[in-house]
Amino acid sequence: MRARYRFRHDAVIWMIIRDDKESNNYKAFVESNGQAATIRVVTTSRGQSTKFVLLGSFPLPERLVSGEEYKMELRVIGDELILLVNDRLLGSVRDKTHSKRGFCNFYATGSEFRDAAWLDLGSEASSP
Repeated sequence: MRARYRFRHDAVIWMIIRDDKESNNYKAFVESNGQAATIRVVTTSRGQSTKFVLLGSFPLPERLVSGEEYKMELRVIGDELILLVNDRLLGSVRDKTHSKRGFCNFYATGSEFRDAAWLDLGSEASSP
């Protein structure tokens, strides 16, 4: 999935993938300081609190500038999650916690999405 958005220094921008009805998912987001992007696995157990596990944190090649447009992309191929910003690979992680298909979502506060797209990478394993 890919989204283009206008960044603000106090914004929260998330891409959520493989979300099930219990709010178990993967979240990729840009930190509000504009210096790093992270991928987290989110697991919610019935009757218990939500657990966030950091899978990877990747410094951005340059600090994001408030008011500028950026493109963020999260690819999922099998158990690999790949994060790109402005077509530059930031990093990837492997995790098998959420291997089934689920919902995807874009979320932002204090920012505006310019467009969003679902990208078919051409294989059954790439489908969230």
